[in-house]
Amino acid sequence: MMKELLSRVLVFIFACAIAVAVSFAHAELPTTSEATSVQKANPSSKEILTLKEFLRRVLKNNHEILIKEKELENAKWRERAVWATFFPSVDLTLSKTEALKMDPTTHEDNNGNVVQDPPGPSFLESLGTHTSSLGVSLNLFNGMKDLSSLRASQLKYRQAEASLYETQSKVLRESIISYTRIIAIHKYIQLFQSYKTRRQDNFDIVKLQYAHGKEDQGSVLLCQAYLEYVDVMILRYERILKQTKEDLLEFMGEEVTTSMYVDLNFQLAIEKPFEPTNGFKDLIEKREEYINAVYNELFAHDEVQSAQAEFLPKLDLTATGSSTSSDLDFGHQKDWSLTLNLVLPLFSGGRSYSGLQEKNNQWLIKKIDKEMIYISTKKSLRDAFYKYDEAFVEYGISQTIIKARRLKTAITRERYRAGLSKFDSWDNAETDLFKEEYNLIAYYREALIAQVEWWHLSGKGFDHLWK
Repeated sequence: MMKELLSRVLVFIFACAIAVAVSFAHAELPTTSEATSVQKANPSSKEILTLKEFLRRVLKNNHEILIKEKELENAKWRERAVWATFFPSVDLTLSKTEALKMDPTTHEDNNGNVVQDPPGPSFLESLGTHTSSLGVSLNLFNGMKDLSSLRASQLKYRQAEASLYETQSKVLRESIISYTRIIAIHKYIQLFQSYKTRRQDNFDIVKLQYAHGKEDQGSVLLCQAYLEYVDVMILRYERILKQTKEDLLEFMGEEVTTSMYVDLNFQLAIEKPFEPTNGFKDLIEKREEYINAVYNELFAHDEVQSAQAEFLPKLDLTATGSSTSSDLDFGHQKDWSLTLNLVLPLFSGGRSYSGLQEKNNQWLIKKIDKEMIYISTKKSLRDAFYKYDEAFVEYGISQTIIKARRLKTAITRERYRAGLSKFDSWDNAETDLFKEEYNLIAYYREALIAQVEWWHLSGKGFDHLWK
């Protein structure tokens, strides 16, 4: 009866082990295409690189993101490995032993005496022993250590997920800033080109006034110097534009090609910022640094539970079945055993207690660290929002000032043409207008960077720009 019950237990445990093995075999494995996802592109002729396409390629090729994706995959495998500790382990042992038995022969000599023949290959007989053993062990209770390990592996997986999202957001933020730098440089080139056209028209007016004796030669030379200055600045920014394009494509993880053109007509609107409700609390809870602090506190708590498990009993079940066949005189033997082990920790010289106190202190440190990170994260979010708000206001003020400057410059120009204004007044108005137009591009870029930084820190993300 006992032997039949043991056989059923072994069959059940063996079936469970096979089911686990099948589930692991059907799990998703990394494919060759994933391992070689960093590929060089071969863009077609005159390919227009939009912001959406640029961000998609960055997400595909960026090394930081690829590393974080693999770390997330590893965290999932670690969690599955911990789950495996709750299932029985099955071991099959096969052994074969060979022995040589000497069976010497005899013969009669000339005197009729029986003499033993000298040893040789014909005297040896091979005898073997074959043993097969199937062992199954199951951890029934390990003082909650296994549950703590499982919880820790699940938390590490969530932590890897948050880290991947944060890395994607950070890389997209840097990508958008790099992309808009090209747009800003292109705007500077357009500004200098329009400024050159305006200065050329002004030069013609001054030369006409000089021909009629209404202007001095110094004004003519100053206008000519303005044109030469603009030519130099256009050449300088065109070189910067070329280098920035190469840097952009390298940042994208692809080879630089002369057939790829950046969409220079791209314009990202500056949205009016709205201060978040609930005192930034909801935004803080989405930040990676705070999420890591929360998980670190949970990890420390799990370590406390693992240390407490040292004071609890441990229970193991082991079943073993073996079969032995031999060419010797042992015949065929079958052995079955079922062992239930209960371990009660009584005294460890204070080692377990000291370890528990240490883990409790570590848990307290992580709790304090989480509170400190909450405060610093709130400050970072508040500073980023105020910077975004100030940049938005400055950009709006610059736009208003430019409208006034353009109107004033147009009036001063007509007054100079009619001889009602001096060259210096007109020249100052033109110079002030150019400075404001130049600053407007800088204000736009600063507001754009502040907006992108706020999208990153607030958790809004950049899905709306590339999906």
